[in-house]
Amino acid sequence: MYEITGQPFESYQQFKATMDQTVNSTVQNIVKIGYLLKVARDTGILQESGYTTMRDFAQAEYNIDASTASRFIGINDKYSMGGNSMELDDKYKGFEASKLVEMLTLPDSIIEEIPPEMKRDEIREIKNQLKEEQKTSDLEMYIESTATIEATCSDLTEVLKQSLEESFELFKEADRRICDTENLNNSAESLYSALAPAGYATLIGRIPGKGRVMLSIASQSEDPALINARTGEKERITWRQIFDELDQLIKHPNDKSDPEVDYAATFGHEPKKEEEKEEKKPSAVTVSKEAKPKTDKKAEKKPKKPEKTKQASPEPKEEKEESEKTEEAAGEEEPKEPTTAAGTEEKIAPAQSEEETIEVPKELTSFQKQIIDKLETIKIVVRSMEPDKDNWDHICDMLRETQILINKTIF
Repeated sequence: MYEITGQPFESYQQFKATMDQTVNSTVQNIVKIGYLLKVARDTGILQESGYTTMRDFAQAEYNIDASTASRFIGINDKYSMGGNSMELDDKYKGFEASKLVEMLTLPDSIIEEIPPEMKRDEIREIKNQLKEEQKTSDLEMYIESTATIEATCSDLTEVLKQSLEESFELFKEADRRICDTENLNNSAESLYSALAPAGYATLIGRIPGKGRVMLSIASQSEDPALINARTGEKERITWRQIFDELDQLIKHPNDKSDPEVDYAATFGHEPKKEEEKEEKKPSAVTVSKEAKPKTDKKAEKKPKKPEKTKQASPEPKEEKEESEKTEEAAGEEEPKEPTTAAGTEEKIAPAQSEEETIEVPKELTSFQKQIIDKLETIKIVVRSMEPDKDNWDHICDMLRETQILINKTIF
C-alpha cells in the first residue's frame, strides 16, 4: 500500500476546494450519463449500432446493468436543470452522488430541506421513518383522528416535546437557553446552537391522526420548516415561535436552569441518562420513540426464544458421554448417586424456566397482533359510525385485509 509522504496542498481550504470540485464533477458526470441514457432510450440513435434497447447498449459497451442505468436516469430526472438536461441544478451542487441516490425516493418538500452536510445514514433514517408512515393506511389515520381527543398542543409543540423527552442532552441545551433571559433578543442564534449543534438537525415526532411531522433545521440563515411527512405540507417557523413554544413547554420549579429537576417537572419522569451514554455517535436526526419503526421491538424479542431452548435442552452428545462413563464406572461408585440429586437440581432449572415459558403462549405473534389490531379498529369504526354514513366499504376492506392475515398465520 502506497502512502503520501509529502503535503500536496498548501492549506485545508485548497484541499477542500479541490475535493468539492471533484465531487461536483462526479455528480455532474452521472447527470450527463443519465441524460445520454435517456437519449438512447427515447430516440432512434441506436439504430445503426446493432443494439435494440438502451439496456443492451449500456450493458455491452459500459458494463452498466439495468438497475444502475435506471438509477442514473432517475438522478437526471430529479437533479438536472429542468429535469431533462446535462447540467446539474445549482441547488444540488455540493451533494455527493451517494446522498443523491438516497434522496431519490424522498418527496421534494423534504429534499429541499436537506443540506449537503447531512450524513448519508441520517438521510436513510428519514427514509425509514417515511416508509413506516406509509404502512399506516388512510382509514387507520381516520380512526386515530376520531378516537383521540382534540389536541391542545400545536404540531410544533408536540414535535419539540417528543424530541426533548427523547434526548436529555437536547433538553439540557434548550433549558439553559430558555432560562437565559439576557439572550431573549438573541434567541435565534441561541436556540440554533442548542437544537442544531451539528449545523443542521431534523426533529421527528408522530402525532395521532396526522402522522409523522418533521422540524427541519437546515441553517441559521433560514427559518426552520415544519413538514408533514404524510401529506408534504410545509410551514415556515420563526425562531421566535420556537422560543415561545419552548418557554411554555419547559417548566422551571426553581426559577432557574436545573435540567434534571426541570425535565422531571416537564415530563413527569426522570431522564434516561444511561441509555444516552450507550449512544456512541449522536445523530442530528432526533426521532421520538413513538415515531420509531415497529420492527425494532420485534427484532429485540426474537433472540430471546433460542436462548431459552439452549438452557432447557442439553446437547445430546454430552448426555451420551456422561451415561457411558457412569455405566463403565458401575459397582463401587454407587455412592455417587448424589450426582443424580445434583442432576435433579439441574432438572429444577428447566422447571423454573418452564414457569417463564408459561408466558410464551400469552405473547402473541406479529400476525396475531395485526389481526387483533384490525378487529379492534373495525370495532372502533362501527361504534363511531352514524346510521346515515356510508362507511361499509371501508369495513369490508378491513375485513378483507384481516382475512388475508388469517390465511397467512397459524394459531
